[in-house]
Amino acid sequence: MIPRYQYRAQATFLAIILASALGALAAYGSGYTTPAGWACVLAAITAAVGLQSSQQWQPFAFSFWVLACVLIALFFPNLFSQWGSMPATKRYLH
Repeated sequence: MIPRYQYRAQATFLAIILASALGALAAYGSGYTTPAGWACVLAAITAAVGLQSSQQWQPFAFSFWVLACVLIALFFPNLFSQWGSMPATKRYLH
């Protein structure tokens, strides 16, 4: 039996995930890719945090953290185009 406080927390996380996913679909369908990207990232992070609170689903939390990182890299590649003074577009390995 799930304690009442944990049930409320899981319901809250599920509501945030659904709202973020619907917001992402609406934004992407309207042509606004930046808000859609942030909504997808928010949904993945919320899912990861929510899954960590459940002992049954805790092993899947790492997958959603990886998904959040991949979504950031896919929606916002300009964040990873330069590391310090080294541009990531040039190949330095020979």
